[in-house]
This record gives sequence, C-alpha cells and structure tokens, in this order.
Amino acid sequence: MKTSSKFALAGGALILGIALIVAVFAFAPKAKPRPQLEAEPLLAYTTQASPQTHTIDVHTQGTLEPKARVKIAAMVSGEIASVHSDFDVGQQVTKGQVLLALDSREYRYKLSRAQAQLATAEEALAQELGRAFQAKKEWRDLGNAAANDLFLRKPQLASAKAALAAAKADVAQAELNIERTRIKAPFSGVISQRMADVGQWVSVSTPVAELIDHTRAVVPLRLTHKERALISLGPTQQPRASFTSALMGVSQTWQGAITRIAPDVGSLNRLYTVYADLSAEGNPAFRFGTFVNATIAGSPIKNVVKLPHTALYNGAWVYVVEPNNTIGIYPANVLQSSRDFVWLLAPVDKPARYAIRDQALMHAGMAVTLAPQEANAASGAKGKASHE
Repeated sequence: MKTSSKFALAGGALILGIALIVAVFAFAPKAKPRPQLEAEPLLAYTTQASPQTHTIDVHTQGTLEPKARVKIAAMVSGEIASVHSDFDVGQQVTKGQVLLALDSREYRYKLSRAQAQLATAEEALAQELGRAFQAKKEWRDLGNAAANDLFLRKPQLASAKAALAAAKADVAQAELNIERTRIKAPFSGVISQRMADVGQWVSVSTPVAELIDHTRAVVPLRLTHKERALISLGPTQQPRASFTSALMGVSQTWQGAITRIAPDVGSLNRLYTVYADLSAEGNPAFRFGTFVNATIAGSPIKNVVKLPHTALYNGAWVYVVEPNNTIGIYPANVLQSSRDFVWLLAPVDKPARYAIRDQALMHAGMAVTLAPQEANAASGAKGKASHE
C-alpha cells in the first residue's frame, strides 16, 4: 500500500512537470521575423569610349647597318707594289679609284708571249688561206666538179682559224690580268677595314680591304604577328619610319621607309623581319652599328577604342556596363598596349562604358550602379542624345 502510494506521487509529479513545460512554450512571446535587406548593387567605376578609326604606330628596335658591305679581294696573285694615300680605315674613296697595285712585270711578260703567239697564228692562217685557194684552183683546173674537204684543205683552214681565236683569247686574258693588278673600289664608300700593305704577297681571293656604302643604310626590324598586322606593305605601300638614337648625349633622328619583308618567319621566335631603307640625303651622317628606336607609321584601322590599361582584365577581357546597367564581359582583341593605355578592336559597335576597376567582383549579367560622376556623365550623354 505504501509502495503504490509512492508510485502515484511520482507519476503525478512527472505529469505536473510536463504540463508546466508545455505551458511555458505555449505562452512564451514569439520573436517577430526581421525584414531581409537587399544587397546594394556594386558601384562601377568606368570610362566611356567610342569606336573610331585609329592609326597605331609600331614601336620596335634595330641596328643601323650599311646597305652594301663588301670584302675587296685580289683577283690575281702577286706582291703589293704600292697603295693609294686614301687606302686607310675611315677614308672615303670613289668608284673605280685604284686602292693598291700589285707588281705587274710577270703579267706583262706573259702578255708579250701571248702577242707573239697571236702574230704566229695570224701568219699561219694567212698561209693556210693561200694554200686553200690554190688547192681549189687546181681542183677546178682538173675539170672535176666534186672535191673532198681534205683536198681543199678545209680541216687545216678551220684549225688555223681556231688557233688564231685561241691566241687572241690569250692576249685578252693577259691584258685582263695586268688590269687586275690594279685593285679598284667597286663603288663609292668608306674603307672600314684594311687588311694588306706594301710588300705583302696576296693570292687569288685574298681579301685586302672592306668597303661600305656610307650613302645608304638599312635597318632590319623584328615584328610580332600583331605588329605586322598594323602596317600595310607592298610594291606601292612603303610605310614611313623614323629612327632615333642618343649619341654622346645628343639625340639624332633619321627618316626612312619600310621597303620589303623577309619571305619566311623566324623558326625559333616566330617573328617577321622587315627592312627599312635610308638615304644619306636629308639625314644626319650614318654611324653604322648604332642601336636605334624605330617608329613605323601604321595603317588606319576602323572600329578601335583606346582605353586605360586598367580596363583590360587578366590581359584578355573587358567589362562593359550595358545600357540596362548590367555587366557584359567581352574578349579583348588587343592591337597594342603601353604602360598607361591599350588599343583594341571595339567589342560593341557603339559608345560604351568600360569598367576600369573591381572587375574581379563582377560577373556577367550582374546589376551595377554607376559611380556618381559616371552616372552624371551618362545621364548627360543620354539627355544630349535625346535632345538631338
């Protein structure tokens, strides 16, 4: 009886506790839901640009080189007997000027022998002509219309004529060798190297000097594929080019034109090589070997926009604020870039606003708000357009 009373009291206490817990939760004040705040659109800082026709110059570097540089070599062998007073490095010489002379006595002896052989050949031919005439007359006197070549001495006559021709060639060769003992400048220019002097023995093909044309210069220039696309080059299209260099603190500028392009692309660097020709007329004196900065006039290109360099994201994309203030992402077809600006083919064919910062926070279709000064400029442009 006592045990059952204890169980009854415990059960009653449990039920009472449960009832109190339920009452607490039932009558406790309920929290009111807070209204959710919408995130404000990102503030977009932009610059406005319109597609235009631009002429984009190409900037590259090269080395000023002579248009013609030749090694002057001996064409006959012999000892150098004399040199001209202008035969020295840095001296200007004219075309045909004798730079040095070889001892020609041996060649003159050979000429005398060749002339004697020529006289002998002429005599032999004259005698053979007489014999052939006599043979023909004798055969005619025999009354026979047919005669063989041997009787008429035709082979002997042909041999005498060939011997005369050979003797004349020997005389001409001897005279040519004597002329070649006088080594001349092949064109007007400046001696850049002197390799021989009086008393030195030279053989055929021995170089004695190097001559450069100081009136014409050439500058080979390497261009990338994109740079090559910026210039028009052909038989009737030769872009202007200017070249600058600082020599001993003094800046000099030369003017020229791109006249030709190498037929192949570099196998290692995949670069094009174009050549600029320069004339001494109207230009400062050339200092060959000088490193120069080159500026090549580009061809007009339509639909180009010039933007701050910060508008180019990851070197490949531009972010455009569309008319409905959402972000459009376009690939950037870069034509040229500098430290501050980038020129590219316009991704849209009308004036547009390009983001210049915070592109990493943007995605395609994202709603943005123009920065205050940008918004004022945009509204002003819209009002001007509607007024017009």
